[in-house]
Amino acid sequence: GVSLRFFARGDQDGFAPSFSEADVNVTVAVRPPVPILSGVSPFGPVSRSLGATLESGLSMDPDYATTNATQHSFARAWECSVRDLSRSNCPPAPLICPEPLPEPCPMGVLSGQGGASVHLNGSSLVAGRTYTVSLSLSRTAPGLRDVLQPFAQLYAQPGRASITVTAEEL
Repeated sequence: GVSLRFFARGDQDGFAPSFSEADVNVTVAVRPPVPILSGVSPFGPVSRSLGATLESGLSMDPDYATTNATQHSFARAWECSVRDLSRSNCPPAPLICPEPLPEPCPMGVLSGQGGASVHLNGSSLVAGRTYTVSLSLSRTAPGLRDVLQPFAQLYAQPGRASITVTAEEL
């Protein structure tokens, strides 16, 4: 936090000056980076013939003035999960039927996972299934201002975002 000391002086006619003093400790929380995904419409269809590319290049650091972290200072961890909403473990005419739990995407569905963008490979998608691509975005220690290097762990809190799409035969 930052400590501040305030002094105030008041003079009134005919009275001796009065003084006040107050100490205030201000703590500013470190905010995680904000991942912004673009390239497809949320819950929109993705063509099996084309696939889709998701970009994270508009992601930002809300504490840039302090951290000096740029796009090149972010570590990205991409994940993919799939749900087959056509499968159901429910009996006929159920009153309550839970959705199937997400499963990790099979190999080959997501490519380019080390960079600022990933590609959903259309030929690996199954029509009717719902795919969720998630991004965890963290600041890397070398990307922080020199004075912040000792506090790199504090600034490592990731920001998370995800987008869900459905594969279709388009």
